[in-house]
Amino acid sequence: MAEHGAARPADHRAGRTVGLRADAVGVLRLVHVGVQVGVVGALLWVWWWHPGSGVASGGEFYPRVTSIEGTITGTAAYLVVAGAAGGVVGAVAAWWHRDRPWMGLVGAVVAAAVGGVVLAWLGHLLGPEDPATVAARSADGTRVPYELVVEGWGPYAAMPAGAVTILALAFLLLGRSSDRAVAEEPTGPRDPTDPMDAGRRVHA
Repeated sequence: MAEHGAARPADHRAGRTVGLRADAVGVLRLVHVGVQVGVVGALLWVWWWHPGSGVASGGEFYPRVTSIEGTITGTAAYLVVAGAAGGVVGAVAAWWHRDRPWMGLVGAVVAAAVGGVVLAWLGHLLGPEDPATVAARSADGTRVPYELVVEGWGPYAAMPAGAVTILALAFLLLGRSSDRAVAEEPTGPRDPTDPMDAGRRVHA
């Protein structure tokens, strides 16, 4: 009896370890998806963005007043692309973790946060260089575009916010579908002459 009682805590700890390991693997899978979505989002961000520009003069960069909105436009474009990319991550998380909503929420937030950083970093690398650096090696009067950057830390919440929004909507719809299926199940007494009931009893 003592040996049997001692085995229960060990089995409980082993099961808990396996569960935590499975949760970690699930989060890592979502992070992998987030990175892939971030790469695609960076390509879309660079393609969609239309940079403002300045001119080079004496090795210095001088912004044009009519193009001063270039950096703002880049950040606004990031918000749109990152929000949509987060929605993709949220949809994947909702499908993979439809039976464990909290695990899906944690995984989606982590994956979207990583994906948002990848999106901003890769988009910055693929976009125009620092205009001051370009102007230093350019002839006077050369048009120099602004670099593609995300201004501030606030925009980095766009991708996690998109993921959480789609995740919540998906779980809400899945919950309603489940409730509807339960409500449509027959609750009255079974008819012994009904062949469907007889089949269910046999399989039960």
